[in-house]
Amino acid sequence: MNDEGWRMTRNRRSPTSRESRGARAAAVLVIVGCLAALAYLNRDTITTARQPPAPALNPEFVACREARTGQVEKMRADGVINETQFAQFMARAIDTCAGQFPPTEVSPAAPR
Repeated sequence: MNDEGWRMTRNRRSPTSRESRGARAAAVLVIVGCLAALAYLNRDTITTARQPPAPALNPEFVACREARTGQVEKMRADGVINETQFAQFMARAIDTCAGQFPPTEVSPAAPR
């Protein structure tokens, strides 16, 4: 039998259950249902992707920090303090400014 004859007989028979329109519609519904379930299960990730911007730093804190860290860097450049002392002095300078001027305008300085 040639190929054309076989194709003709195949096309003439009724579609099997896998080839029917109902089966295809059911497959589409299953896929849509799975996608809907995935979207529902990941709804927190999808909806909270955009975080609110961080609050701006207090301008007084920024000015204090810049002044004090500049003084500490000058002390290191002049050889008054070593690298270990530099790290400690920088931390203290920032803590002092944070105590005087809370870094954020919204939240007060944390008590120590």
